[in-house]
Amino acid sequence: MPSSNFLFIEVQQTGKVPPRRDVRTAIQKHVMRDIGIARRGQLRPRRQLENVRDYKKHEASLFRNIVPKVHTKAITSAQELAYTGPSAKVPWLVSGGCRTDPFACFPIHMTSETSFLVDYLLVSSEPRLQPIKETWLPMGLSDPALFYEILSHISRDITASFPGYAKEKQAFALHSQALQSVNKRLSDPVESVSDGIIATILGFACFSHSDRDWASYDMHMEGLRTIIRLKGGVHAIDHNRILRLLLSGIDVSASCFAGQPPKFPLPISTLSELRDDAQEIPWWFPHPSVNESSIWSITFPRDPTLVEIFKDLSITSMAIKSELNKRLLWQDQSFLTTWVDPLSHRLLDGGIKLKDIDETNFVSESCRLGALILLSKIRRRFGARLVFTGVETERLRTLLEIYGEEWRSFRTMLLWTAILAALETDNEDRLWFCDIIGNTAKAMNLQGWDEIIVHASNLLWVGDVLDRECDNLRPLVHIE
Repeated sequence: MPSSNFLFIEVQQTGKVPPRRDVRTAIQKHVMRDIGIARRGQLRPRRQLENVRDYKKHEASLFRNIVPKVHTKAITSAQELAYTGPSAKVPWLVSGGCRTDPFACFPIHMTSETSFLVDYLLVSSEPRLQPIKETWLPMGLSDPALFYEILSHISRDITASFPGYAKEKQAFALHSQALQSVNKRLSDPVESVSDGIIATILGFACFSHSDRDWASYDMHMEGLRTIIRLKGGVHAIDHNRILRLLLSGIDVSASCFAGQPPKFPLPISTLSELRDDAQEIPWWFPHPSVNESSIWSITFPRDPTLVEIFKDLSITSMAIKSELNKRLLWQDQSFLTTWVDPLSHRLLDGGIKLKDIDETNFVSESCRLGALILLSKIRRRFGARLVFTGVETERLRTLLEIYGEEWRSFRTMLLWTAILAALETDNEDRLWFCDIIGNTAKAMNLQGWDEIIVHASNLLWVGDVLDRECDNLRPLVHIE
């Protein structure tokens, strides 16, 4: 009879655990069976919550440059922020009742206040909270600083969703505790480069990203680069698949917003491992053999890198159409991570500086910007926050104003690019791009809006994202 202290499972030939639900459930039950016993009877520690009075200042030493300096002046006591019951405006379903597992092992001492936040997260069906519930929370269970930061994000969501919630300072206080925890551990040569510290600072970057505090975001990301370099390079965290994908996803999201190349390389090995898992969709497919007369080779004769990216973009758009018929694709964040983000990363990494653009490469750069706009719209459909395309549309208008008359071959791509730009602009900019659409359609001898859409949608198109919005352009496009 095997000892109850052990759980035996059958592994694959590769040595990996089978990605089956019954195996995962068995492992989770085995791990959780004795949790909670050791924590019973512990006295509740008294904790003084501290204020961050000057969030943007940071200390001069190497590690103190990584996170904002935490001052020690207290703003309130623990009792003052203690949970005293939710506002009447918070739904009863998430207002107490504590569906949180009472035997779960958390990295901090749980109070009624923090239990309520976890409870709110676990019972919420909001798509915006799914990444926190499914990805961040499991990682946070092994690190106190990250757990505090996760709680801070949950509190911010409650405050934003229910203005009557009486804990406006709660998110700030929890964020401060996460900062203090990180600051204390940065002097330790082992702890300072741990996965928990990296994940927490990545959470700080998310905090800054959501606030559009780009100075703070850049500071945190530079801190991450310092820590990861000391750890041995970005490949030193490839063993932690979730963390590596999160780092890339957040990097791509902010880079899309700023229109700048990503700060970290694409996690090729991590993404490639997903192809070996039969339960997960691969992030790319091997290309069928095509001859040199393919549509993308004709469009970008001097840019083979962009040819390959647009081939992958074609496969991705077809995959989206296929998967939409099978399941609720827009709720699957893994599809965004393994398909869309890598393409965005490659497009951002291949930009051409404005001073280096001329009549020989402006078409490639214009199409690259159009592809980024398309992927941004897809990312928005997946629920990604702060999707901003102002950099791409402004740059695209500048290019077309200078070189637009030189675009004589394969004008369908110009039509496609101008439509995407028009959808992401308004007022005078939208009318300007609509004029480009109308003039291009006239040059192509198209007879009306329906023919325009047929030509554009035969290229790279996701109808579930674009069709309804395009109806708003119909009265603005005139073919004279």
